[in-house]
Amino acid sequence: PTLGSWVVLTSPQTSNESSQNIQLEAWASGAQEILAVQFYINGTIVNGDHDGRGNWRSHWTTPDVGDFVVYAVAIDTAGNTTQSETAYVTVTNVSIGCRRGVRIR
Repeated sequence: PTLGSWVVLTSPQTSNESSQNIQLEAWASGAQEILAVQFYINGTIVNGDHDGRGNWRSHWTTPDVGDFVVYAVAIDTAGNTTQSETAYVTVTNVSIGCRRGVRIR
């Protein structure tokens, strides 16, 4: 991690729910300008945001049922990276059909 750089995963948070999309959001800043924030699910990049106006965001569309580790990685202009704390997300089938719910544990 770069001294002075930070990234905070702000979504998903406790009590978030979604049937088709889970909003991924983070705040990031540092001594160097932040170029991008990438979002990871179980260690695999699922999406990124290269335009952080406001904050950094993306969507995780139609996740599978199961347990997931979610985190964000910020990349600055010098190529340095820093990782957020993780969120542990459980996606469960909440009814018959296509509807799914999200429970943060």
